[in-house]
Amino acid sequence: MSNTINFLNQLKLQCSNELITYVYYNKDDGCIHKISSRNIPTIDYNILEVPTSQAEPLTSGTKQTSDYKVTFDVITKTIRLKEVLRDNKLTVNEKLYCIPSTTGEVDLSIIKDNNKNKWIFTLSDELTYFFTNHSPAPVTGLLQFSVTTFDDPNILYRTININVENLIANRIEIPFQYLFETDGTDVSIYTSKYFQLYGFTVL
Repeated sequence: MSNTINFLNQLKLQCSNELITYVYYNKDDGCIHKISSRNIPTIDYNILEVPTSQAEPLTSGTKQTSDYKVTFDVITKTIRLKEVLRDNKLTVNEKLYCIPSTTGEVDLSIIKDNNKNKWIFTLSDELTYFFTNHSPAPVTGLLQFSVTTFDDPNILYRTININVENLIANRIEIPFQYLFETDGTDVSIYTSKYFQLYGFTVL
């Protein structure tokens, strides 16, 4: 009887262990090269381990590799396999996100320093470390920030573009250029939301 119980326990343990599938992807853009049951390191592609059940649409032929990318999840701060949305339908927050005023821990901090007459953009230490040691980067090129009249995105005062690679390397400082930046005008900042937590502070 004990042998039977041991056998059943081992069988249950084996069934509970999720099988792993390996996703070979381009480290620069996250595009998938192939799906495999074997992990064979290569200098040409990065490899992501995912549960076989997650890769099932690809391995079964229901979906194509072009329907997915390996990308950065802003919520969990991990690299994961993500289906590419084809209809480009975005929520209002994704189209135009108003950055809240906060001094807590955030992914991207924006400071309007009235004492030094400059804007300061700083990526959190956690994301800086992650982006420096992982690829692909979730965002490349420029991040655009719209400085507007307070709580009204329709009245634009200034647009600030930030290069992602420079932001990862170091904080970005942008000098004031306009009267509204020095005369005490209350402003809001809007952007497309790439990161999970933003914070805007006025000094």
